Amino acid sequence: IVQVTKDDSLVALMAERGEITDEEAHTHPDRNIITKAVGDIKSGGDVKVSIIPVKPGDVCFAVSDGISDNFTPSGLEVAVPEAFRNSFDPETRRVDLKAFSGSLATRAFSISQSPTALQAKPDDISIAVLRVPRS
Repeated sequence: IVQVTKDDSLVALMAERGEITDEEAHTHPDRNIITKAVGDIKSGGDVKVSIIPVKPGDVCFAVSDGISDNFTPSGLEVAVPEAFRNSFDPETRRVDLKAFSGSLATRAFSISQSPTALQAKPDDISIAVLRVPRS
């Protein structure tokens, strides 16, 4: 898993500076304080655009905060490969992306309903998945 974007938030800045860990940032009480927003007039429309090299067969996915906020950083590193393994179709020798995203969304929703999960957030749970076609 490679994270290609970062949050423009107070706690992300604190983690970047080494003041707190990524795990601490995930449950920090000020994690909702943002430093930039898309369409924010004050930032002058500063939208980040990246070109990411991909190869045939790569799978890219983007998630809303309903996913990223309900998994700890280390939890997401476990959940994604597990969802991939569970969604593998041996007949086609491919991951069923609909099953993959459904599995991840279901798990995020379960976490959001847990009274013991400090980061639990019953928010939007959205996943966009793209498989780079093989030649």
